[in-house]
Amino acid sequence: MLALFVRRFVVALLGLALACGADRLRLGGQSVGLAIVGQVANSSARVWPWHDKSEEAKHQDEVQEEKQLDEQAPQKAVDTRRFTATPPPPVKGFGDKNSSPMNAKPENELRDKRNVSRNEEVFDEKEATTSTTITTTTTLVIITTTTTSTSRRQLRPPPRRAMRATLATTTATTTALRTYVPPTTTAERNMTAGASYGREPKVYFLFLAVDKISNLGVWESFFSHASRTQYRAFVHCKEPSCKLQGSGSVIKSIPTVPSYYCTDLVSPMNKLISYALDQASDDAHPQDKFAFISDSTLPAKSFQEIHRTLTDRDGSDFCVFPAKEWADVRQGSELEMAPKAHQWITLTRAHAEKASRLWSQGHLHNIMDHFELNKKTWLWTDNSYADSRNFGCLDEFWHMAAIFGTLNHVLPHSDTEYVSLEHFSGGNLHGSLHISDKEMWQGECDTFVMWSAYMNTGVNNAFERFYSELDQVSVPHTGTGARPGWWDTISENGIKAMKDSDFLFVRKFIDHPKLADSTDSFQSAYSRIVFN
Repeated sequence: MLALFVRRFVVALLGLALACGADRLRLGGQSVGLAIVGQVANSSARVWPWHDKSEEAKHQDEVQEEKQLDEQAPQKAVDTRRFTATPPPPVKGFGDKNSSPMNAKPENELRDKRNVSRNEEVFDEKEATTSTTITTTTTLVIITTTTTSTSRRQLRPPPRRAMRATLATTTATTTALRTYVPPTTTAERNMTAGASYGREPKVYFLFLAVDKISNLGVWESFFSHASRTQYRAFVHCKEPSCKLQGSGSVIKSIPTVPSYYCTDLVSPMNKLISYALDQASDDAHPQDKFAFISDSTLPAKSFQEIHRTLTDRDGSDFCVFPAKEWADVRQGSELEMAPKAHQWITLTRAHAEKASRLWSQGHLHNIMDHFELNKKTWLWTDNSYADSRNFGCLDEFWHMAAIFGTLNHVLPHSDTEYVSLEHFSGGNLHGSLHISDKEMWQGECDTFVMWSAYMNTGVNNAFERFYSELDQVSVPHTGTGARPGWWDTISENGIKAMKDSDFLFVRKFIDHPKLADSTDSFQSAYSRIVFN
């Protein structure tokens, strides 16, 4: 009987302790757990710095702390426009012998500075951390509880200075502090930035077309797997028939500007950029991407994979030709060079804004004259490195030269020079370009283009790997030195090779190509294989 009585007494005592902890006393507007003390040697109860203050004094403290946070916020903001967490080693600059573009401050920096700073310094307004301290000896049980509240006036954690002092003098207390940890991956950065900017990044698909977009049905199927919050698609049409084709399509036509093959396809490219930027002027996101697509291109991946790949990359995608294709002019014993790149580039928002602004200001409109492009008679020895005999089109040089500058003070036939390019995807060394006559393709090549001069060279690159995977019926026409190859027939195995390649897009395809060894239509088979 005595043992049963003791057990019941102990159970009742513990129940009373828990009830008292739940029905806590209100002291100065703060919640303090009731301690049941048998023998008290050292108390680990948390001391709030304003327990003895009046309500008015506490309110003034809160106002003062808010002002301090507002003053500190601009200095502690995180710059999300600089996507590269660790800058590359200082190397020779692009366009200036004595400076590096990596040291330049990014333009149009955007960030919700107040939000980031407050995440670093204080707890969230709507969530107060619950801290429970349990210190046990043979004769002492102390329960200290701080509960969750939705009102900042009811529960406000002490400043971090006071918190550190409290932790320094308390040996038996374990407190979980919620601290801001900067995102370490691009996916995490996208989620964080999406919360700050109200949406996830968009990909702007910018089509350049003459009289139509070939295989428009494939593109419609491609976009049907996407949410409109993830993309916008625009087309610049040269002929009225192209605009008629796009009526009712998700690919919207924009006003036509004059354009000329080779000498000026940059005007419609930058018109597409400026139009897309205007459409999103009140909804900008620093990780938006602007991808140029030709009217004979097909997507080689599903929408979600292309969207994820492009928005996960930190920089702009330029597919840079082998160095022997670059333009150069003499500067005494040195060279000024302009790297040559595919027209089908993908730009970051910052680079798109820069390109649109510089083109409207007339920047480098004379680059073809400056480098004397196509001025000399073609010889069989042309396209050798650093020969000052330059060939190519404005759209292959302008964007890279405008965004990064031209290469100055280049030493001819030096294989040791690397130049750092800020937000240049796929560079050899931390986003840098290797100046060497031995280099093949550099940068990030989003679109496969069949240049016969660079096939079957024995070099292991994305172009050679994809080409080697094609079955005989799917091998494209070779094209010429001035015009790339094209497809008019392909098999289902060839389509699978496209999907498995390193490329996001593939060109050139005629409209409605023949599907070999199948009774299915090209559009149906292509959508089934690539998008599902």
